[in-house]
Amino acid sequence: MYRWRTNTPFGVPRAAGEDTFFGDYFIPKGTTVMPNLWAVHMTPELWKNPEEFDPSRFLKSDGSLVSKPEYLIPFTIGKRMCPGENMGTVEVFLYVTALLQKFNVLPEEGRIISLATHPTASNVLPEQKLRFVSRNPGNKGFS
Repeated sequence: MYRWRTNTPFGVPRAAGEDTFFGDYFIPKGTTVMPNLWAVHMTPELWKNPEEFDPSRFLKSDGSLVSKPEYLIPFTIGKRMCPGENMGTVEVFLYVTALLQKFNVLPEEGRIISLATHPTASNVLPEQKLRFVSRNPGNKGFS
């Protein structure tokens, strides 16, 4: 999910602390630098069919996880990357699995769930109504 729908497609803006070069490009001190995470996550040379949600790209043939590719960078990279990556990933996993363990998530009657985004500084899903239907009709909550 983090690759397919990068939350902050252009990362967090930074400023060059000193005059520097990136390859042949001169970057003066104070220049705003924005990493294009979306471009890395949608490059066909790195990802087969990048516009498709395909969790199997992160699984080995035996079903175990592959090592995280170096070009999977939803939390950016380098010394200024998000310090909460590990905690955030675990929290999202626990939250989503807890919901999916107890509920079927369905669209409003007569509608389909839209996963189209409206990219701005962050990817925003359209507002839509969802139904959370208990997988155990006798259970009314998370107990």
